[in-house]
Amino acid sequence: MNKYILVTLSVIGGILSGLAWCSWCTGLILMISFVPFLLIEDYLFRHPLNFGTRAYFSYLLPGFVIFGLISMGWMRVASITGAICVIMGLAFLMSFTMWVAHLVRLKAGNVPGMVAFITFWLSFEFLSLNVNNITPWLNLGNGLSKDIIFIQWYDITGTSGGSLWILLSNLFLSIFIINSVSGKKYNKPIFAAWLMLITIPATLSVISYNTIKQNRNGS
Repeated sequence: MNKYILVTLSVIGGILSGLAWCSWCTGLILMISFVPFLLIEDYLFRHPLNFGTRAYFSYLLPGFVIFGLISMGWMRVASITGAICVIMGLAFLMSFTMWVAHLVRLKAGNVPGMVAFITFWLSFEFLSLNVNNITPWLNLGNGLSKDIIFIQWYDITGTSGGSLWILLSNLFLSIFIINSVSGKKYNKPIFAAWLMLITIPATLSVISYNTIKQNRNGS
């Protein structure tokens, strides 16, 4: 990949992520929207001599700015300056969060890097819920708010459960794509695990939703 392809991937990731906050698009697009970001990360991880340690942050930033513009562009009605500050601030924090996880992978390897990606992002979202200066509007779990039939388990996990679901989906799918491109064998179990990760919680949620609906109609 050259730098233009990497930037394009970042832009695609930002657009896909932002669409989840558009009224006409399902939030389930988030289940794949971070894959472009993770493909960039993996490429930089495998070619450390061609890129500096700060390169990943630089490639992430355009995508997260676009993410913010699509999902929070409405803020310009109240204040253009305020909108710019919030969008740029969130883009910086999101890029920083994933960049630090990338540094962990560079230093400690694949598994610690994957764990860091999940842990750091959920920690960022936890802070956004508890620090007044950070808006929780773009927490990934909120992006599924239009798809309540698939997230009936939010009453147990909250939106953090949705964020974890989204992050794991993107991680498994990106691993499958990367292994497929590199020609690795025995990749089918990863794809099967991704499908189960998507379908099992969704199916259980649909069953719960229909049961509640039937009980209400019956009463």
